[in-house]
Amino acid sequence: MTPTSKVFYASEPTLDLAEFRRVLVESGLGETRPVDDEARLKTMLGNANLVLTARLDVEGKPLVGVARGVTDFSWV
Repeated sequence: MTPTSKVFYASEPTLDLAEFRRVLVESGLGETRPVDDEARLKTMLGNANLVLTARLDVEGKPLVGVARGVTDFSWV
């Protein structure tokens, strides 16, 4: 039997840009995101109202998922 890893979810407003980029590339989203434009990726994270992450509970706590929330504050 293979041991299972737990996934921890958290709000990470200061998520490391390299980790964000890696998840985009490895998930396939890098094909439609500006992964080679560091300034733009930084802006994407900086302008998000909420950055949620999913990390495995193993050594190094690797990032396995990211969700960015944005709003225009006109529809709730």
